[in-house]
Amino acid sequence: DVLLVGRHPIGTSLELKDYATWLAQQPRLARPGTPIWIRIQTDFAPQILRQWQAAGERQLVPEVDEAQYRSLVFTALASGGKGLVFDSHTSLASQGATARRRNLALRWINLHLDLIEPWAAGGTFVTLAETDDERTHAIALQTDRARLLLPISRSRYDQLVPWRKVRQNLSYVIPGVPDTNNAYQLTAAELIPLRHRRVTGGIRVTQSRQGSSTMVLLTSDPRVTSEFSKRLGQTRDQAARWLSELAQMKLQQVQLIQRQLVARHSASQAPHAAQLAAAQASLGKARRLGGAGNPSASYEQARLALDHLGEIQRDLWQSSLASWPSAVASPTGISFAGLPAHWRLTQWLKSTRLAPNLMPQAGLEDLAAMRSVGWRHVRYDQPGIATEIELASDSVHEGRHALRMRAYQIEPEQQLHVVEAAPVWVTSPEVAVTAGSWVRISFWARIAEPIAGSVDGLQVFDSLGGLGLASRVGVAPAWKQFEFYRVAPEDARLSVTFALTGIGEALIDDLRVEPLTRLRVEGGGLRERARAENRHLFK
Repeated sequence: DVLLVGRHPIGTSLELKDYATWLAQQPRLARPGTPIWIRIQTDFAPQILRQWQAAGERQLVPEVDEAQYRSLVFTALASGGKGLVFDSHTSLASQGATARRRNLALRWINLHLDLIEPWAAGGTFVTLAETDDERTHAIALQTDRARLLLPISRSRYDQLVPWRKVRQNLSYVIPGVPDTNNAYQLTAAELIPLRHRRVTGGIRVTQSRQGSSTMVLLTSDPRVTSEFSKRLGQTRDQAARWLSELAQMKLQQVQLIQRQLVARHSASQAPHAAQLAAAQASLGKARRLGGAGNPSASYEQARLALDHLGEIQRDLWQSSLASWPSAVASPTGISFAGLPAHWRLTQWLKSTRLAPNLMPQAGLEDLAAMRSVGWRHVRYDQPGIATEIELASDSVHEGRHALRMRAYQIEPEQQLHVVEAAPVWVTSPEVAVTAGSWVRISFWARIAEPIAGSVDGLQVFDSLGGLGLASRVGVAPAWKQFEFYRVAPEDARLSVTFALTGIGEALIDDLRVEPLTRLRVEGGGLRERARAENRHLFK
């Protein structure tokens, strides 16, 4: 009766724009007319939390930001979702700052859902709206009396730390809007008339400051605006209080992490001093305006404080990950809260060396020998798709052969829209790792053409980090090395899986699982020798 779909993209290598594409593909796998319900991620998988704890981070845990909640919900509604299922691994009644921030963010999202329920439950998608910001696009949902414009951020790495910017305005060009419609900026606290004018291609609507996080209502029916005014009169006090508390807690978190980074790495607070002061000033205004009985203005100042803090978070995260090969190479680099642990790992790696490779038959030279030591090949049969695994000698990174994974259409002339699940994957043998030990996992891959029918390309993950920390290789015309670091929370058996998730071909070579050991100090020169032996890690 209902198809429930959805993934947990926050904290992963899956970009939110690719997740939106994946969501849009799923109805094609169901009978026409089947109602779609979509999962919304509210926290992180236990495997990721164990990686953080084993990495020494016990004070902070990864969190879903309120801006990420908004992106997930708006993306779900844009994809035709008629029901939302909020997934959780832990209770919302849990104690502590992290649980409270999540609680407040979800209350804030629920206020939005209450406001826009007619469009969420019964609206239809009508058009996309162009904006003057390449990082933002918007979709319009329509009921019989009004259109609602939902802005969605599409900046790279938004699934890790959202891109935020304090701006003065944001403009949309919306096609197909009747001349009689008026435009309004809609938040959980107020409905404000907006400037708009007819231009080529539709009407241009310009929002005021922080426009990327607010909705736009388009209607000529006074009953619609009257109903919104009535609802906002009942909820704006709560909205202002909750958002002010959330901003205050976010300020405390940013200050805590910034202090830890400064204390450990002699970093300077100067680059963010102005933004921090602006956030504190906005929070002070929010409290004063709330106390003076002006919740709408209080709400706006709290939103402004969150944008200032968001700028600091994104900048600190980007500078911390700049020298790393990918965003998921470090298990604690996937969230702003993990930056102290990430920096500890970065510094520790400078005093380590790589031990010999644990993986048997890592050169991928002999299929029979690979099978004999535990390499496994799995197929997922799907109508119209065939797969094969073979050793290739025409393109190798090292040695005489590379492993070729291939999935292809039996009848190539048939149009392919979406592949339901990975048609073929290969899993390595298990190797023993001891509790608390770190390993570097690396491999070489070549994908000459993009993988069709899937947003995941070649998906590579290990049994310690799980799918949440998977690497995704979309296209690599020349041989390229990929690497990531994992820690064993307890004595375990580690394996690596390569999943070809769509139609195409991927070549793999030289898989390595190399434990990290401390360099011995013999006569000094530890830092210089560590840098020399691990120069591939850092710029």
